[in-house]
Order: sequence, then structure tokens, then C-alpha cells
Amino acid sequence: MSEVLSIIRLRWTMQRSAMRAKPVSMVMFVLGLLFSMALIVGTGICCWSLGSVDTSEANILHAAMLLVGALLSFGALLLQIMSLGQGTVLSLSKFELFGIRDRVLSISLLLASVCGIPGIAILLTLLASGFAYRSTSVAVIVTAVVSAFLAVITIFVLTRIIT
Repeated sequence: MSEVLSIIRLRWTMQRSAMRAKPVSMVMFVLGLLFSMALIVGTGICCWSLGSVDTSEANILHAAMLLVGALLSFGALLLQIMSLGQGTVLSLSKFELFGIRDRVLSISLLLASVCGIPGIAILLTLLASGFAYRSTSVAVIVTAVVSAFLAVITIFVLTRIIT
């Protein structure tokens, strides 16, 4: 567990040092935070209003939401792949000499990549989409929460496999 936390701290330390070195990085970080907050709030508001729609229209809107969610997940995967330098700093080859077990190192690097702005924004956006199902049963909402975590992990595992 200490290796996992150390690698996550290392990721944020490298992020801070990159922002200190280049002021443009700080501006991009703040813009990323603002965009992420707007995305999360917008998704929450849209899904909250979708939860109060009549059942006759709700089926069409829920199907559309599923398709849009799939496209956004695929887009998030592509954004992670296209972002320059994300996978090069924290890679398995950089940690070969430290004697960390492969399983622990893989989990640590996955969690370190999820702990960035894109991972947190995707997770909170998917959790906010659960508001669309507030008029249904508790089991559906619990399933939406669990599937949000699984979707984020799946997106980042696919990113690690591809890059």
C-alpha cells in the first residue's frame, strides 16, 4: 500500500514541478479544472432534469444518454491516448530498478493515472449521470455508481494497454 501512495504522490509532485517550470502549464491546469467543473455541473443538471421526464419520453432519452455516454467514453480514451507525454513519465520501464512487484507496480501506475484531472473529471461526470435514474429503484442507482468506477478503470486500463 505504501508503494501505491508513493507513486501517486510522485505523480502529483511531478505535476507541481512541471507547473512551476512553465507558467503555461499552470494556465492549462487551471483551464482543465474549469472545463472539468463545467462538464460535471452540466452533466449533473442535464441528468437531474432527465430524471423528471415522463416515462414515454424517458426510454428514448435514456437510450440517447447511453449512446452519448459510450461516445464520450471512447472520446475520453482517445484524449488519453493523444495527450502527449502522459504515459512516458510513469511507465513500467522507469521503475524496473526499484524492486517493486509487477502487480503492485501496475496497480500503482493505474491509480496514479486515474488520480489526474481527466480521471477525476470522467469519474465525477459518470457519477453525476446517475441523477437521471433517481426516479427508479435504489438498485439502478447503485448499479450506476458501481459502473461509473468500472468504466473509469476500463478506460484507463485500455489506455495503458494501447500506449
